[in-house]
Amino acid sequence: MTDVFGRAGKRFLAELELPEISRARIEANVRLAEEIAGEVALAERELSRLLRGDHRLARLTRIPGIGFITAATVLTEA
Repeated sequence: MTDVFGRAGKRFLAELELPEISRARIEANVRLAEEIAGEVALAERELSRLLRGDHRLARLTRIPGIGFITAATVLTEA
């Protein structure tokens, strides 16, 4: 398991025997993580639309370790 909020992580969390209050907190955090993931996906789609056709984005993402979000951040800060 590499991500506690990924599929395997959620399965692991669901199988834990925990007091009710702890279970409620974990479930709340899973819901929050899912909501944030949705917002991140929306932001990525918006950035993708805004930066479509920008040759600088393609050049930056060819650099090892530079993904779409990092490249988009560099471009918006420039």
